[in-house]
Amino acid sequence: MRKVTLFMGVSLDGYAAAGWLPPTQNEVHAEEHRREMMRVIDSVDTLLMGRVTYELWRRFWPTRATSSSELEATFSRFAERTEKVVFSTTLDSVDWTHARLAGRDLAEEIATLRRSPGKGIAIVGGGKLAHALGALGLIDECHVWIHPVLLGAGTTLLAAPTSPASVRVIDVKLLASGVTRLHFQPTA
Repeated sequence: MRKVTLFMGVSLDGYAAAGWLPPTQNEVHAEEHRREMMRVIDSVDTLLMGRVTYELWRRFWPTRATSSSELEATFSRFAERTEKVVFSTTLDSVDWTHARLAGRDLAEEIATLRRSPGKGIAIVGGGKLAHALGALGLIDECHVWIHPVLLGAGTTLLAAPTSPASVRVIDVKLLASGVTRLHFQPTA
């Protein structure tokens, strides 16, 4: 059965929101971050996203296919060829290659995707979507990039649990930029 993995960046105080991520300090750090991201998404062939993430990615990633950054161009090609399942109550259609609107409720859509052949399934953005999947217990593991910035407000990574919840840390990596990647699994 295919795994569902959350991939998200957050501030040091735990907030995730589109468009706030600080620029890395220099191109070496940016490339290191992109290489780390590509390493972990290599096992993915389906992306789950909400409307906001879909619209941001749809405008940005197709334009980066000819970027001077090899890793940015590689990620652009990955985003172009990968299946994208968009969860939205406001969109009537999507027009990006290999993108489709989810046709079932969240739990049914995930169950169908898990049973289908393929690599991993990644939640790539959208606090609302991460909250909904987490509340249903549909996230198998998380790769969280913790950025050295304090926001003070915003959307949290996951919804607050109804009771304390434990996680099992699998791996931690500190990047030269100060970003820390935390790989963990929710425990039952």
